[in-house]
Amino acid sequence: MIANLADEIVENLSNNEELKSLFINDDKYYCHKTLYIDNLNSYIKIVNEIGKMQRTEEVFLDRTVCYRGMENSKWKLEPSIIVNHLSEYEQSMYLEFECLHPYEFNNIKNAVDKIAKMQHFSLPTRLLDFSMNPLVALFFACNITDSASINENARVVIHIAENRGKENANNICKYALYSTKYITDYEEYFHKVYKLYRDFSVIQPMYMTQREIKQQSIFLAFPSKLRKGIVKEFYLDGIRRIDKIFMASNFISIIIDAKSKKDILHNLDNIGINKMSLFPELEYTGMYLKNKYKERVQVSIDKYDELIDYYAKLGVLNAVNEYKELKERLIQ
Repeated sequence: MIANLADEIVENLSNNEELKSLFINDDKYYCHKTLYIDNLNSYIKIVNEIGKMQRTEEVFLDRTVCYRGMENSKWKLEPSIIVNHLSEYEQSMYLEFECLHPYEFNNIKNAVDKIAKMQHFSLPTRLLDFSMNPLVALFFACNITDSASINENARVVIHIAENRGKENANNICKYALYSTKYITDYEEYFHKVYKLYRDFSVIQPMYMTQREIKQQSIFLAFPSKLRKGIVKEFYLDGIRRIDKIFMASNFISIIIDAKSKKDILHNLDNIGINKMSLFPELEYTGMYLKNKYKERVQVSIDKYDELIDYYAKLGVLNAVNEYKELKERLIQ
């Protein structure tokens, strides 16, 4: 009997001799099964096997499989509000954001969509980005935004989540959004409700931008911690982190070799997964085209350097000078 769906996926992948060889003993950062790849083909084979299980096995009907790309395999699986040590000011940030831009939230009725919109505009929240598309996650794993991650392996974290529905995540966010007084006013119900909505929950928000649609966004909502106190019986005590038991039974990782990230990005670009397609705003189209043509210029420069070196060794100075001139024109 398989203990959990993560183990079931691992067993299925292990039955494939080619994929079995990709498993590694790496629990340095996450205590769950991990695979190691250095090319796009291996990644696609893994996610295709997982997709086949989703389509053919009844046990997956009530599960969502989603993917998170992390450009540094050492990063923890934590939402931005924890990473930035701002959990204490969560309610204050949410309320101030809404007060400063009330017209932006007039038509948003539930807590998840409110907080998701704030996160879209860079406010740290308790929502952690995942994608329904494994290729989108792989792009974010290989796309370097932090110079400290250039020589680090990347990681795609696969989460096998129970479909608890929007109500669960919305209740998690409701208690995060509203003041402590809200909870006090409903104290007789609070403990009962907390018991129902204290688990991690995935939620697909209402898509408000083309970016969310392109990236097939889905969030993992982190619930609050509840502790027994001295003054009152129970009180909220920050945001719950993922523990080892939950991690081991609900996640699998794929590590991407640091040296392969650039090649994988080029391969993803060839099939339409790039910064321009995932970030449809005009500024990102400009960035994508700039980098695309800068790469072409660098290819030409490298070719001229090869030719200059080749003809210099032969002593053909006219050719050396000609290619040096072409190179200078290109640089200028």
